[in-house]
Amino acid sequence: LRRLAKGALVKIHKLGQKGVADVRELLGEYHKALIASEQSDAARRIAELLVDPSNHFRMVVPANQQVDASVSTE
Repeated sequence: LRRLAKGALVKIHKLGQKGVADVRELLGEYHKALIASEQSDAARRIAELLVDPSNHFRMVVPANQQVDASVSTE
């Protein structure tokens, strides 16, 4: 289970199709850069994440736009 701050008014969801596509796009570019800079160990780890991003990443979305004043730092 992931931990969030007490005042974090967010929900954690599994990645949808768009989320998976976004993660693959971003990690794909990072993977290419690692290969280009001959960082094969790091590239291999990223390639493992690219196989099934929904198994490794979650989407955090606001529960609402209200800020909980009892935990606000401003």
